[in-house]
Amino acid sequence: MKTRLTKAMNNAFNKDSSIENINKSIELAKNIKIVDIIDASSKTRHDLAEIVTRLQNADTLEILDFEEYAGNMYPCS
Repeated sequence: MKTRLTKAMNNAFNKDSSIENINKSIELAKNIKIVDIIDASSKTRHDLAEIVTRLQNADTLEILDFEEYAGNMYPCS
């Protein structure tokens, strides 16, 4: 059985969708306190490795200008 650190080092998360990678990264990050990083346990290190790998495999998000796509149908102001 592979650990999450091994999976991260082998880039095993590249098959997951960007949305899945981002959502899982957020979920993992919410369980880590900033002070946990200073003297990280092995679980925290594995979580951080997974977060970094998942985010490296996620596509870059693009901000869409709503007015450009909707025209004047839905004025923003």
